[in-house]
Amino acid sequence: MNSLGAIPAAARAAAAAAARAGAAAARAGAAAAARAGAAARAGVAARPAGVGIGARPAVGAGARQVGARPVVAVGGGAGARQVGVGAGEIARLRNERLLDAAKNGQTESVRAAVQAGADIEATDRYGMTALILAAFKGHTEAVRALVQAGADIEATDNNGSTALILAARNGQTGAVK
Repeated sequence: MNSLGAIPAAARAAAAAAARAGAAAARAGAAAAARAGAAARAGVAARPAGVGIGARPAVGAGARQVGARPVVAVGGGAGARQVGVGAGEIARLRNERLLDAAKNGQTESVRAAVQAGADIEATDRYGMTALILAAFKGHTEAVRALVQAGADIEATDNNGSTALILAARNGQTGAVK
């Protein structure tokens, strides 16, 4: 009689099931480690298994929380991926949304970005605030919305110009009023 004959069949079955579960857990851990390594090599944060990939960026209220970090969809179509971002990255994306909306005269998007927590005094690489961009482009309604939201009318860009000076230089009389 071999040594296994002394062990009841139920105990052998339980031991086999535990061994299979342990092997499955090891395979899952290896797969997660491989995903994290590939993501690190690609310069992005790994996304947890089972998290879908969206086609549009989700910023602010649209960002989903996965674990301890929000997840934001980056890119579109087949090349889309989700990356975990910190609070600083969320703030930067909100501020970019505000600056783009102001530059393009999208008044409702300006209001939404401010309401979502964008820094009304955030600047682009030239030191231009949302107010300066809107005034420079002559987007009178966006200028009005930013001033009502408390934008600093004395803020200057990297060259020391205010929204008023740039609007006047660019012939944007509506934004000057």
